[in-house]
Amino acid sequence: MATLSDIPALRLGRLFGIPIFVDVTFLLAVLTIFFGVVRRQFPSLADYGIVVLLVTAGVFLSILTHELGHALVARRFGLYADEIRIGGFYGLAILAGSPARRIDSILILLAGPLANAINSILLLLALGMPTLTDSLYLGTPMFASPATDVPVLRVSLQWLAYVNVGIVIFNLMPAFPLDGGRIARLLLGNVLADAAAVRLVAGAGLLMGVWSVFGIASYPALLLAGPMLALANYAIWRGELAAPAD
Repeated sequence: MATLSDIPALRLGRLFGIPIFVDVTFLLAVLTIFFGVVRRQFPSLADYGIVVLLVTAGVFLSILTHELGHALVARRFGLYADEIRIGGFYGLAILAGSPARRIDSILILLAGPLANAINSILLLLALGMPTLTDSLYLGTPMFASPATDVPVLRVSLQWLAYVNVGIVIFNLMPAFPLDGGRIARLLLGNVLADAAAVRLVAGAGLLMGVWSVFGIASYPALLLAGPMLALANYAIWRGELAAPAD
């Protein structure tokens, strides 16, 4: 059976002593960005290319900071990451061992979305803390910011603000293998047997996966991630696939 370790990956170096890898599936994210950034918004092909490059680099860093959040908080509890792997629409901090307490696991899992929440605040500050329109798009800045005067930078930062907010919301959904699903399993474990908790979360994850496609299908990444989420949770619900360890 193929595993993540079978996917060809490039080692980029170390960060905080942790080996960082990017695998070939990250090309899916690159293609999504390439087709998601609207070419006609920009007066020249060069501007369009700069935005695609900036957003691609920013998405990579957004996933990396998420996984570093997990890894560095885990280190506080005596657990070290063997590696961080980044691919298309996913990241993974592979820890050597498991937390001793349930609360430790929850804090480690929360650290990833928290890192993206901090990213979101910093990006919005760089954009002058724009207001939200009725359609939940970024509107008029509340204060002047140099970034808003440079179109390619403004559009790139807006994209990355949406991406980081999306990562927070998506990862906290009660679905496997997302952080929210694993947190829900741990919390439900206080009142239910583990098998019942797993089936409950997997059932919710199946619904979330379907909703990701049909409820918010205007987001290209969710058109790809939604079916995978639904299929994985259906397999876990049926008992054909083990739920991820916490």
